[in-house]
Amino acid sequence: MLLELDESECLGHQHCTVIAPLLFEFDEDRDVVRIVQNPVPPDLAAAASDAVSSCPVQALRVASPGGE
Repeated sequence: MLLELDESECLGHQHCTVIAPLLFEFDEDRDVVRIVQNPVPPDLAAAASDAVSSCPVQALRVASPGGE
């Protein structure tokens, strides 16, 4: 599983960092979240999906196969 983050949409709510702290961290200098493990390890796939669903501005998504 690969994640995509649209930093221009991220408003720094940090829901993802709470749900999946091993996958995301907050960049205080830029006031956005960063993905720190990509691809997502299989044991964190459920947390990654929950984090994507929790984003209030839909800045996170699971990448489509082939990058489309």
